[in-house]
Amino acid sequence: MQLGDGIGRIHSKAPNARVVPVGYPEAIPADPRKRPGRMPVTRKDLAHLYGILGELNATMSRAAADNGASFVDTTTSTAGHDACSDDRWIGGLPPTAPAVPLHPNAKGERAVTDVALRSLTG
Repeated sequence: MQLGDGIGRIHSKAPNARVVPVGYPEAIPADPRKRPGRMPVTRKDLAHLYGILGELNATMSRAAADNGASFVDTTTSTAGHDACSDDRWIGGLPPTAPAVPLHPNAKGERAVTDVALRSLTG
């Protein structure tokens, strides 16, 4: 099922629902040159992964806008806490803490939750 279809189904079953897809946090540094050697991949790979995450968030944002939902962007609030940073909110490669690689750890989940709640409560 596509995200837009899912949003439409929610609206058809609950017309007064506020649908708020939450974007993916900044898991990869915007500029991989700033943190070389933090993950066992090349700078080119990091740049490619960063682009894919940007495409994912852009696609989610468009689907939300096209279907009467509000997209929550979490990249700004998580910037600087990517999988290559000293203060990681995202699991690194290889894993160094209890978190799935390139997915939010407990701090990252908290940050994403805070942004989502602020979007709902104003």
